[in-house]
Parts: sequence; structure tokens; C-alpha cells
Amino acid sequence: MRNFIQAGNTVVVPAPYALTSGQGAKVGQLFGVATNDAALSADVALDLTGVFELYPRTARRPGRSARSSIGTTRTGAARPLPPPTF
Repeated sequence: MRNFIQAGNTVVVPAPYALTSGQGAKVGQLFGVATNDAALSADVALDLTGVFELYPRTARRPGRSARSSIGTTRTGAARPLPPPTF
């Protein structure tokens, strides 16, 4: 086949919003996982195939300190966030 350019497992698109590596992103009808950090509208490579462990934005990721999982109540008092339910 002479018209093959590259495998389509990864595509480079303008970031629809600021992304961190490993974060899921939807661009039009495509959904992929960012392979690099990118600011809004900067080029980001998205993996379109594979198996990834994705976390909600408020979930505590392995290796992160407990401080990153602190929220606040209406009164402003700090409280730990509940563990994610999957």
C-alpha cells in the first residue's frame, strides 16, 4: 500500500482546554488521552487507542498528598473529600 502515512493511534490536535498529561479530552467526535501537557489551543497529542486509568478531577490520585484532596463546606471549613466511587 503506497498511501500509508502513519498509524492512527495518536493524533495531534489543538487543545480544547488546558490539559495535563494523562487527562482525557474530547475534541469534536474524538476522545483521547493527552500524552503531554498543553495550554488552551496549543498542540496536544492524544492517544486514541489503549487502556488507561482515568480519574475524576476531584479524585485522589495515587502518589498525591492528602492536601490535594481537601475541599471546603459552605461555611468555609475544610473537610476531606470522599473517596471516588467507580
